[in-house]
Amino acid sequence: MAALISVLIAITLSLLITRIATEALTLTGLSRTSARFQARSAFTGTGFATSESEAIVKHPLRRRIIVLVRVPLRLAPNGAYAPASRRDFEPIGSVGRTACG
Repeated sequence: MAALISVLIAITLSLLITRIATEALTLTGLSRTSARFQARSAFTGTGFATSESEAIVKHPLRRRIIVLVRVPLRLAPNGAYAPASRRDFEPIGSVGRTACG
């Protein structure tokens, strides 16, 4: 039961954070669909490097909103939301080796 409550709280907080970010980005002049996509992408740490994200990076207020949305990624305990790095997929013993050696 505690696990179910934890999952529901996490989902609710995720939806709340992305909804607030969507509204904030919409107030800066971004379309609702683009703002929703960018807020979700920033929150999850996936898909943010699109050509559409240039509108975010070039606008100082939008950039600040996105930075605030990404804060939970940095506060999450080891890997809860953090995107996997390339190092996570390398076999043991291959770390530090180059492609040629």
